[in-house]
Amino acid sequence: MPRLRFAMVCRCNMNRSMEAHRALHLKGMSVDSFGTGRHCKLPGTSANDPVIFPFGKAYAEMLTELQSENNALYSQNGVLEMLERNAATKPCPQKWQEHDRRYEVVLTFEREIFNAVLADVQERGERSESMEPVHIINIEVKDRKKEAEVGAKVAVDLCELLQESEDIEDEIEPLLKEFEARSGHAILHTMMFW
Repeated sequence: MPRLRFAMVCRCNMNRSMEAHRALHLKGMSVDSFGTGRHCKLPGTSANDPVIFPFGKAYAEMLTELQSENNALYSQNGVLEMLERNAATKPCPQKWQEHDRRYEVVLTFEREIFNAVLADVQERGERSESMEPVHIINIEVKDRKKEAEVGAKVAVDLCELLQESEDIEDEIEPLLKEFEARSGHAILHTMMFW
């Protein structure tokens, strides 16, 4: 089986998708990551006052800006550490709806994100002539640092299992059932064409 191409998708391409992106990349897998939101939100001075950046703004620029704004706050809440990890993984957050690459497996970390990816892939499929299969899989992971780390390990385990498949189209259903039983994580899966 040729090497699979994986996409990790969360809302802002900051935490869950980036932790999984980094982990899969360290395992030598072909991986990209994206967000489906309107913009990138980070914890700010309060829950009602997030820091908002546009997709495409370099992680390194965000890091510099927040360090000069309030280094103590953004160090204490883990935002600077997260941005440093992200900048070491890729240049900037990318919006799922704006990419033009093909993936065999798209992994999302929240039901709402799963639904957004399904809608986008359906729209792309209606305009496509190639009609290549894509497996869209969701694993629920809360958008917190520790949960993102655990979610990344789950993502690596699942992607390694799928990568070892001789024929993903024929084997994916039993592989996902086995993975659910072994990992204890409920999985949503849909195959679509685009």
